Amino acid sequence: ALSNNAKVGSVFYPGLPHHPSHEIAKKQQSGFGGMLSFELKEGLSGVQNFIEKMTLLPFAGSLGGFESLVGHPYTQSHGIHTPEKKYEIGISEGLIRISAGLENTDDLVEGIKSALD
Repeated sequence: ALSNNAKVGSVFYPGLPHHPSHEIAKKQQSGFGGMLSFELKEGLSGVQNFIEKMTLLPFAGSLGGFESLVGHPYTQSHGIHTPEKKYEIGISEGLIRISAGLENTDDLVEGIKSALD
């Protein structure tokens, strides 16, 4: 769903066949897990719009619970770094991280699509 969305530039998830680590993950893991990231083409303004419109997944600083959460590494986990350092390590203004929890998958996908529209 994210890979085919016009507002999304990149999706980072080893469960996708085109991900550079897909084959390694497939060999090493019994599944691909619920952590994924994607980059919005609109950058920080796109992230702000997405978070404001997201009603199903709360915006949170921790990704360790059983519920689904949305995070923005640029301002949260990597907020202490300079913009240059963030760029160097691949943390863009448009990067969103999702920890998918135990909610219904269809509900999660629909919630994300709605926030992107």
